[in-house]
Amino acid sequence: MLRTLLVFASLAAACRLDLAQARCPCISGWICCETSDRCVPAGEVPASCNTRPVGGSSERGRPDGEDGNIGRLGAWVTISQRTFSMGSPSDEGCRDNNEDQHDVELTRAFEMSKTEVTQTQFIELMGYNPSHFAACGPTCPVEQVSWFEAVAYCNELSEREDLPVCYDCTGSRDQVSCKTASDYANDIYACKGYRLPTDSEWEAAYRGPLQTPYHSGTEVVLPCDQCTHDAALSAIAWYCGNSGHETHPAATKSANAEGLFDMSGNVFEWCHDWYARRLGTAKQSDPMGPPSGSERVVRGGSFADLGRYLSAANRFLLPPTERRTWVGFRCARTIHPQ
Repeated sequence: MLRTLLVFASLAAACRLDLAQARCPCISGWICCETSDRCVPAGEVPASCNTRPVGGSSERGRPDGEDGNIGRLGAWVTISQRTFSMGSPSDEGCRDNNEDQHDVELTRAFEMSKTEVTQTQFIELMGYNPSHFAACGPTCPVEQVSWFEAVAYCNELSEREDLPVCYDCTGSRDQVSCKTASDYANDIYACKGYRLPTDSEWEAAYRGPLQTPYHSGTEVVLPCDQCTHDAALSAIAWYCGNSGHETHPAATKSANAEGLFDMSGNVFEWCHDWYARRLGTAKQSDPMGPPSGSERVVRGGSFADLGRYLSAANRFLLPPTERRTWVGFRCARTIHPQ
């Protein structure tokens, strides 16, 4: 009961989110009051409340079956096909030994959610909020989700758009269990529906045209084993040096060159791949990780982490059953020729 009250209290709270559209991300049946920036029930709109129009965005939104409010189900950024250098050079500061530098060719363009999936977006599709930081508000990233819950969300998004699902799932909510759908076990890029980004897609999206350790493109100087504040890193990320040890609303730090927010910090993000410690130095084309394993890749660092975990090349791992307050996700989808 207390958890339910916290969820609805947060949804009725201040609802401004500037994603270049300043949309108000209210759940189904609620609308945004322009004068107060609060979500209010559609049938109980005060006379003094101007409602915020929807549509007209330059970003591509997802239909939600009612009003097309992209604050609810997200804006999407297209990442072009490319060859890039994945991993880190041997002289990069604070690097780990699982960051083998090698060329990767991504032969298909893909789109990725502009922000980490928010609590409002997760509630809209899944009907519950697993987040520890529910009081943070509707535009904060959903967290405390397993890999299974993340891919189940991607499936729900696919079904809403009448696209094939990329994963086979059984069970529901925090009891769901999933695996890659058999049709795509050998090529997840072939799926036309939504999925988690692969390890290499995630890094390509993070880097954009840059090869610097952080997507700010500016020098970040941090000790490897201490939490200290750095102005350049603080401009792009919520991490241990500025977060107050909690999540923060999406898109309140600077976007990267591709227009993606919170690729560094706020919450770690699940990737599709099973984790492989050594990636080797040979060039790879459309990699998707090992065929099996015991841990999945997570990327990007979190509000609780040292700066070293927020770099482009840093790779971490967790069992797919784990639900942590510092782990969330964002979805991706291969762009297929018409």
